[in-house]
Amino acid sequence: MVSPTKFTIFSELPIELRLKIWESVPQPERIIEQLPCSHYRDAPQGLQNEIRGVRQRCAAHGRADWHLRCVGNSKHDAIFPPLHACRQSRAVWLPRYFSPPRYLDLPCDNTQQYVDSEGVKIHRLLFDVPFVSYEKDVFAVLDTLSSFLGFDVDPFLGFDRQLIQNVAISENAWYVVQAMAAVKPQSLPRLQTVSVLVLGPEPGMSGSVASGWYEMAAADIQRVDCDVRDISDKLVTDHPLFGKSRLRHLTFAPDPKLRPLVNYLKMFKAWLWHGSHWDDHETRMLTDFEWWDFNNYVFREDIDLCPLRNLPGWCPGHHSKDEMLNWSGGCTVQVKLLVERKCMAELTASSAFEIDSDGNYGHFAQFMKERTSDLELVREVLK
Repeated sequence: MVSPTKFTIFSELPIELRLKIWESVPQPERIIEQLPCSHYRDAPQGLQNEIRGVRQRCAAHGRADWHLRCVGNSKHDAIFPPLHACRQSRAVWLPRYFSPPRYLDLPCDNTQQYVDSEGVKIHRLLFDVPFVSYEKDVFAVLDTLSSFLGFDVDPFLGFDRQLIQNVAISENAWYVVQAMAAVKPQSLPRLQTVSVLVLGPEPGMSGSVASGWYEMAAADIQRVDCDVRDISDKLVTDHPLFGKSRLRHLTFAPDPKLRPLVNYLKMFKAWLWHGSHWDDHETRMLTDFEWWDFNNYVFREDIDLCPLRNLPGWCPGHHSKDEMLNWSGGCTVQVKLLVERKCMAELTASSAFEIDSDGNYGHFAQFMKERTSDLELVREVLK
């Protein structure tokens, strides 16, 4: 017997039942983020002449009217289907979504600007997400450095901080102090979850398969469709993908302590606690010595006093490490993995995230072997 593929009598059901059915449609989890033009990944950070070339290439591709764009992680989920299915589905779901403007001008005094029809020079943020859900969507900070614009941009510009419930901070977001300063946890009264966002293997330029073993560049998210997966505490602690076989290039993880994700997560929680208690901390930045003192404080058991306690605005006073690392502030700390869709399907199909019967991750080793040219390197990092 062939299972039916259509529910042909739906329109004959009582309207109350139809509305209940529409209300039960599950929303997809989306990552919403600001990104520069994808050509920007080819320009070295801070080299103005290279950045001008990026803008010229961007203009050549017909995208000269924006400098940042707000996008989701998947074109497939760009619009929640009930928002355009029928009048009844729209009546149920439209009130739960916010529709941002198509463009938003950025406040700045920079010279690399778009000239509108009246000759006024402006920077523009383009919204490629016509509808967003403050309840379900995850608003991500992927990069706090906007030196290609000459100024930093609020990562949630155009959205209501009073309504945002879920945020994520990528390891790409420079270093966690700046990322936490950009998020400003105290300005998010409805915050429910804060996630560390781990980016998956770099996709091929065709967007079909993973081509290497370093993490993808943030700007590449707009080139390919990506899926999101929640990572359990056990995987964070034990899986080689988040430990010995980290995708992070050493250039972006110079401190060996922070290379294992479980350690980065510890530092992340420490700064989340401080970021939620900051009081005018931006009056000055940390020195390198203060950063390393705090780093040692988090990871060394013989240091009990927080080195930030004497810095005005940076620390509310004496506190214990347990108080700092186990504090939630009413929100949950999670880890999410963002991976190019076909690569995620391969990871799932090959059971690369599962523990083998003998307690190891042999499936993952095989998966990694197929994507690296040096088998001896694979054996070295997994032994």
